[in-house]
Amino acid sequence: MGSGADFDLFKISDEHRMLRDVTRQMVEDKIVPFAAAVDEEARFPQEAYDAMRELDLHAPHIPEEYEGSGADALATCIVIEEVARVRLLLVDPRRQQARDRAGAAGRERGDQA
Repeated sequence: MGSGADFDLFKISDEHRMLRDVTRQMVEDKIVPFAAAVDEEARFPQEAYDAMRELDLHAPHIPEEYEGSGADALATCIVIEEVARVRLLLVDPRRQQARDRAGAAGRERGDQA
């Protein structure tokens, strides 16, 4: 295998990429501003729940007939991963800056960041 091998099997679909982008933006706009207060007050993150519910991201793995969005496993993982990023942003904002730089460099190389 050469270093230029292209593994389409591991690329996410356009739909999954769009889900990641929408979820990431929602997290940054509607969850991050309240996350520190939620931790400090040791309370239920109602703002996060409301934001996720508004975009139908609150139960991606639950079938539609049970009021979930009926998403596949990868979509569920994408939502969980993007929401979990809040913790990293709170612990050390420099991690987000480093990730942004790495993502930009990867996109310049053509990676699927």
